[in-house]
Amino acid sequence: MHTPISTLHDELLWAIFTESAEFPDILTPADERPIITVRHCSQVSQQWRRILLSSPSIWARMIDLDFLGQRSGDWRAEVVSRAGQAPLWVYGLMRRRMVSFFLPLLQNNWYRVEAIGLADDLSSLSLQDRQAMWDCLKKPAPSLRRFIFQLCEEDVDLPNPLFGHDAPVLQDLHFASPVYKIEPIAPWAHNISGISFSTAFSTSEVLEGLKHMPQLDFVNISVEETAHPIDSAAIIHLPHLQLLQVRGDMLCVAIILSSITSSRDCCLCVWISAERGLPFDKAEYEQYERASIKFIIPYFSLHPPSIVNVRYSLSGNCVNLVHGAPANKLRFDIPVAAQSIQSSTILKVLKEIDGLSNVKELRLGLWMDYSALRNPDLVSALDVFSSITTLTTIDHVLECFLNHVSFINECLPNLNILSILPYTPRPKPEDPAHHRFLRRRKAIGLPISVLEIHLKPLYDVDYLEEHSGLVVRGFYSDQCLGEYRCGEGHPEELRFATKKERPGLLRN
Repeated sequence: MHTPISTLHDELLWAIFTESAEFPDILTPADERPIITVRHCSQVSQQWRRILLSSPSIWARMIDLDFLGQRSGDWRAEVVSRAGQAPLWVYGLMRRRMVSFFLPLLQNNWYRVEAIGLADDLSSLSLQDRQAMWDCLKKPAPSLRRFIFQLCEEDVDLPNPLFGHDAPVLQDLHFASPVYKIEPIAPWAHNISGISFSTAFSTSEVLEGLKHMPQLDFVNISVEETAHPIDSAAIIHLPHLQLLQVRGDMLCVAIILSSITSSRDCCLCVWISAERGLPFDKAEYEQYERASIKFIIPYFSLHPPSIVNVRYSLSGNCVNLVHGAPANKLRFDIPVAAQSIQSSTILKVLKEIDGLSNVKELRLGLWMDYSALRNPDLVSALDVFSSITTLTTIDHVLECFLNHVSFINECLPNLNILSILPYTPRPKPEDPAHHRFLRRRKAIGLPISVLEIHLKPLYDVDYLEEHSGLVVRGFYSDQCLGEYRCGEGHPEELRFATKKERPGLLRN
């Protein structure tokens, strides 16, 4: 028996509304911002409106500069009024037209700002306005728990010390700037749980800062070079670490990973910067593999993935294994050097621990990176995914597979579902790669059972009728257009370009 939503208790509705007002990413699209959801909820019924209008703590989380910047001054004042004296969340892009709103708001209410997430547009702000902003950030922040600031400008006088060294409840600090360095040995550092180090820091400065932050569960590091000697014997213990993101050149990444020990439950995301076409230094790459394995083995043992994306870097240097659908929302991203993929220690270890044995779906070529598969070694390396039953890809990838006969004959023995996504330019319809791939699999006694084909624009696929027993599911913009078993004598069911003219079907 389903309970009508109108009978839900006020307390439960309040909890749902509060959850919908979670702190957004700065890049969250305007139509997905929490304030849009809350406004729509307030118009559902008198009960919902009453709960929301009597909840200052929810409206205090709605100081969205991007949204409010498109509204009248009266509406901005109304949102602030509804927030009462509750702890404030302020986020969005700082623009000149919003200075008269957000600067007085911060100056008069800094003591109760709980979360702030700002990206700068400082080129449009006057020097006086900039200074007023930095003056706020120099003040003690007794309520501040989360601070996210993206600063592109380099020639500015930034606050020092940040928060006057007084932010007793601060948990997350992410200050992205090419020049500004936070003080990782500040008094609040010991209690911090999330931190980002920008390229302003050297590798040694990052490691020194991490020593003073034992409570960290999230770390994001972007480094460009090792500017100072590194004590390779120094080990930093971060027992609560859940997610480690590192971006930099191979040596920097290797040194950082070698220097950190974490919980067994730590997810690793690595992005290697490299010049296009140049191979990695062998010694540095081996150091990186040794360092990353200590994270990979325990994490894959605890969280064996069922879906994996394989991404090939634009530089041609790396093949990245990316978690496709993590249950815990933590997405590993592990690069393997393309030039030595056949001897990769990472892949060997994953085989030994059966780290990829639960993978049922492989997603390939979805980043327009299919040209890398012209390399036979990269194709052959996909045999580590022998357990997969579903391949999600594009026709261009299948075209590469068709040029490697041994791969089709020997690898992916359990594959029975092929999902083809649209790609521009669309393959020639006369004899597309998925059609030839289906023929080849059937010829070697490993037929595909289900073909899910995503059509954009709509076009006819009645040529598939020859694959008797194959179940074809057509999709347009993620909407299923129907299902048909080939060989049943009704190829018109596969003529989607014609069927779109019928009532009830999507038009292109």
